[in-house]
Amino acid sequence: MEILYFSSVPSPNEFNRIKKTIRPDVNITTYGMNESGYKFHTLLMNGLSQHKHVNIKSLVGRSVSHQTHLGLYWKKRREKVSPNLEYIHLGFFNLPIIKHLSIGLFSFIYTLSWQIKNRKKEKGVILDAAYITANPFVIAACKLFCCSKTAIFCDVYDYMANVQDAQKNNTDRITLKLARKISNFTYKNLDSFIFL
Repeated sequence: MEILYFSSVPSPNEFNRIKKTIRPDVNITTYGMNESGYKFHTLLMNGLSQHKHVNIKSLVGRSVSHQTHLGLYWKKRREKVSPNLEYIHLGFFNLPIIKHLSIGLFSFIYTLSWQIKNRKKEKGVILDAAYITANPFVIAACKLFCCSKTAIFCDVYDYMANVQDAQKNNTDRITLKLARKISNFTYKNLDSFIFL
C-alpha cells in the first residue's frame, strides 16, 4: 500500500537543522509545533513503515515563520530514513501568506503526481488535521482521483469552534471564522478520522 502522509513534521535531521535557524532574538526552544504532535506523527509514520508492503511518502510543510526563523527561501529537501519511509520537505518563500500559498500549491502538485504514479496501486492519504491552511489543497487533488483520505487529530480541544472567539478582537474573529470555514471544508471531504 502507498501512503501519502501530509503534516508539518520533519525528519529528525531536518528537525535539528530547523532548530539552528531560530532567530537569536526569539525566545522559543523547539521547532515550532507542539511536542506531542511531533511525537505522535513520528511514531505513527515509523510504525506504519515497519510493514514491508507499506510505503510512506511524508510530505512536509515545515512549521517556520519569518518572525521566528532565519532564511527567506527554504528549498525542497528529500530524505529517505528507511526503505519504506521518505520525507519530502516542500520548498517555500518564508513570507506571510506567500508561504502558505506556495506550500498549498506544491502540495497540490505533488499529491496529483503521486496519485498518477500510483494509480494502479492501493493508496491512501493521511492528513494532520491541524494543518488547516494546506489540507484543502491536498483534498482538492484527491478529489480528482479515487483515494481514501484520513485526518489525524492529536488534540480535539484545539478544533472546538467558538472557545476563544469572545475574547478576540475583530481581526482575530475574522481569522477564526476563515479558519473554521477551511476546517469545515476539509472535514466534510474526509473518509475517516483518527483521534489521539
